[in-house]
Formats: sequence, structure tokens, C-alpha cells
Amino acid sequence: MPDTATELAKIASLLHSEPDKSLFLGKDANETHLKQLSQSGQLRHGRILSFATHALLPPTNQGNPCLSGWNPALS
Repeated sequence: MPDTATELAKIASLLHSEPDKSLFLGKDANETHLKQLSQSGQLRHGRILSFATHALLPPTNQGNPCLSGWNPALS
């Protein structure tokens, strides 16, 4: 999702946030990093948490959607 970084940088700018300290993109946007931010207490200082994902609806159970991140190694 190439335009995601641009969009999030604009939002960070509007919120007077420092993108280099508040945006985690590409390889930094992963579950491990999110858990580290949570465990260290840094995550609670954020006002907005945005995930750029794709929603998947399993054909066998449409009532249980899930989220899928983008893995550039697979594209």
C-alpha cells in the first residue's frame, strides 16, 4: 500500500506529531514491535492508533473476520 506512508505522514503533521518518532512503517510495522511498545508503556501515550490492513472474510465463517498485514516478501 504505497500511499499509506504519505497519508499517515500528513495525519501526523496535522496532529503536530513527529513522524520519525510516531510512525512505524514497513518492517517496523509488525506485531512484535507493537507488543514491545505496549510492554514498555510507550503505546499508552499515543492518541491515535492506525492500522493499514486488509480485512479477510473466511468463506466458511463470514461472522468471524480477521485482519491481514502486507508482507512485501510475498509480492
